[in-house]
Amino acid sequence: MPEPDPQWPDDQGLLRLSARCATLDVSRVTRALGEAAASAAVERPALWRALALQADALDGLQAALQQLPSHTRLNVQWTVPDHWTADERSLAQSWLKDELMARLWPDAGPVEIRLLPAVGLAGMLHRLHAESLGNDESSGGGTSATLVLACDSLIDPQHAPTAAVPGEAAAALLVQAPRAGDTSAHDEVLAQLSWPASPTSDVPPERAVHDIAAHALKAGPPTSAVGRVVSNVALAGPDAQQVLDTIVELLPELDVGERLCRIGVACGDLGCAGPLVALALGSHASRHDRAPVLLLLAGPQPWAAVLSPTQVASSAAEASSS
Repeated sequence: MPEPDPQWPDDQGLLRLSARCATLDVSRVTRALGEAAASAAVERPALWRALALQADALDGLQAALQQLPSHTRLNVQWTVPDHWTADERSLAQSWLKDELMARLWPDAGPVEIRLLPAVGLAGMLHRLHAESLGNDESSGGGTSATLVLACDSLIDPQHAPTAAVPGEAAAALLVQAPRAGDTSAHDEVLAQLSWPASPTSDVPPERAVHDIAAHALKAGPPTSAVGRVVSNVALAGPDAQQVLDTIVELLPELDVGERLCRIGVACGDLGCAGPLVALALGSHASRHDRAPVLLLLAGPQPWAAVLSPTQVASSAAEASSS
């Protein structure tokens, strides 16, 4: 939770509010890249922290990655902060490839890493959807899996804070993965995601969140089945009010106090990692609750989708075909 940060006083000696991960161990990153970092003249604490967070997130997928079938091509799509320099991006990409190769079995297939700009979640997810339908030829054939990553840290005492409450986080999701047999490791795979049609016309900013959420719910299960909402908003502000108004109107039976997860309240501003963290939390909540979850992202690029646990999605498919 955000609290006064003893490691980050302002010019007057007052402690800034931040959501620092107090137990984060960056030594695993600095040991791996100490010499390379020195040669690249990289002195960015926030960079080390972001990579260490990404390593921690990958730890959660260790079992699933190691149970991929032999010679599976791993397509990695990694969202990183736009302010990282070219040297920092190159350094980070080299570090990530080493991290992944150390986690995979010796007979694993090639690893391809694509760095993505921090432009929002919608474009990336719709591209992944196209790939799942066979519309993407970049995989080159054969068995492949898609790993989606994001990391960021806005906690950097060397620079002025870029958010009212700086936070830091990373996420790692195995979005598409072939099964090597029935195994609990694949519980980590992303829950089923509905792909709502975009609004057919521009809408006023004050209606954007509402209209996009309405489209997502129309493409998903009945609204009465939605058990939770996950959003990137904080406790107050225009975006928070839009989200609350949207939930009250579209999901009137939902208990906002108990069933709305506001990431901005618990974690501060997570930078470019925020959307993927929200998607990961929504996916986990959907599988844990065995109920659909509305993912609702406010801001300059509002976006919404419904996540459903696999068993619910399968039942709906069987019902529609019978």
